[in-house]
Amino acid sequence: MTPRDAWRTLRDTTSRHAGAVAHRVLVSSQKPWLQVRASRIAAGSPALESLGLGQLDAKRLLALRHDTELCSLLQSTSRIGVGRLLDLALEQPDLDQAVRSRLRSAEEQELSDELYRTIVLDQAGAQPRLILALSLVTFSAAKLTGMHRRAIFARCLKIALRPLDPYDGTAALTSGSARQAAAAMLAVDSSFDHDIIDALAETNARANAQALIASALKERPDEAAERFAAYTTALAPSEESLIRFAEDCDAERSSLRTAAKRRRTARQSASAAVRHLRPRGSAAYVAAVLLPPLAAVVLVIEAMARFPGR
Repeated sequence: MTPRDAWRTLRDTTSRHAGAVAHRVLVSSQKPWLQVRASRIAAGSPALESLGLGQLDAKRLLALRHDTELCSLLQSTSRIGVGRLLDLALEQPDLDQAVRSRLRSAEEQELSDELYRTIVLDQAGAQPRLILALSLVTFSAAKLTGMHRRAIFARCLKIALRPLDPYDGTAALTSGSARQAAAAMLAVDSSFDHDIIDALAETNARANAQALIASALKERPDEAAERFAAYTTALAPSEESLIRFAEDCDAERSSLRTAAKRRRTARQSASAAVRHLRPRGSAAYVAAVLLPPLAAVVLVIEAMARFPGR
C-alpha cells in the first residue's frame, strides 16, 4: 500500500466513525449547539445513508431532530406505522428513500394489510398513493399473505391490461406500476398462471399480458421453461411470434448488451429447432426456443439424428 492509499484509507475510516458518532450525538444530545455540530458532521455519512437519509443536509437533519414524529426516522429502532409511512412519502418527497427503507423492514402482516387496503379496497383513493403502493409490491410480493396477494394480483392485472388513454399520463404511470407489481407476484407465485393464461385469450390485452409474463419469467429463470410451455400453449403463436416471445422471456438477453450477430444466431437456431421439433409437440421444442443458442443447436442436432429427412 502506498502512502497515499494509506492516508485515503485512514481518512475514510475516520470519516465513517465520525459520522456514526455524530449521528448518535444528534439523536441523544439535548444541547442545541452540539446538535448543530453533530448534524454537520453526520450529513452524508454512511450511518445516515443506511437509514435512507444520506442525501439530506445538516439543516434538514436538524429539522427532523426537532420534529416529534419525524425524529424517529433518525433511529433505526423506532417504529412508524406503514399507513403513516405512505403518507410521509407523498407529503415529503425528500424522505422517500428513508420511508422505503423502513417499509422493507416492516412487519409482513401490517405491510400486507395496508397494501391490500390501498390497492384493493380504496379504489376511489388518490392516484399518487395507489402508484406508490403498487411500486412497493414489486419488492414485497413475497411478504404478502396468500389471500391479500391474490386479491392484489387480480386488481393489478385489471389495471395493467385495460386500454390506456394516450393523453392521460397518470393512467399510463398507474398501468406501468400495476404491470410491474403483477409481474413481481407472478414471479413468486405460479398459482397465478391460470389467471394470466385467461388474459392471453383476450386479444386486446395480449400484448400487455406477454410483457407481464416476460418480466416475471426473467425473475425466476430456473422455473421459466415449464411455465413458458404452458403460456405458449395458450397463446398458440406463429413461429415468428413465438421466437420473439422467447427472446423477451430470456433473462440473459439484453438489447443494450447483446451483439446483433448473437441475436441473429439465436433466431436462426430457434427457427431450426421449431422446424425439426414441432412435429413432436414435445417439451424439447419449447426448450429449444427458450434456451441459449448453443443448447438450441444441440437439440436441433439431436432431432435431425432421430428424425432424418425432416
